[in-house]
Amino acid sequence: MTEEKVTEEKKPERKMPPPQMVAVQVLERRGKSALVQWNEGTNAEPDIRRGYVPDKALGNGEVEDKVLAKAAPYGRDWAKVFRTITIEPAELDRAIRARGVFTLDDLARGSATMQRVLFELAGIRDVIRKAKE
Repeated sequence: MTEEKVTEEKKPERKMPPPQMVAVQVLERRGKSALVQWNEGTNAEPDIRRGYVPDKALGNGEVEDKVLAKAAPYGRDWAKVFRTITIEPAELDRAIRARGVFTLDDLARGSATMQRVLFELAGIRDVIRKAKE
């Protein structure tokens, strides 16, 4: 019986791209973790996120994108809370006029009134009430 020498072929090394660093703002440190905030959008259209990351992952106000992808989320997923919001224009018209808003000047002076109307019509008041219970 002859011995064959088996040669192992070396697999070419895959070069991993360097980690992408994302600028974060540290909001709070708690033990070995930190609550950070970052923007996944653009300056013109921000998509602000918050999450907990290991304190040791922080470096000069930046965290690797892979770490942020695994961050324990902070806050509610509002898209799930408000799956669909539909406000009929006629309903909005009646609600605004009932509160004395008839012109753009009225609207500009009464932005809190408009906010209350939208909260009421979109059901946001109910969500807040349930959250407090």
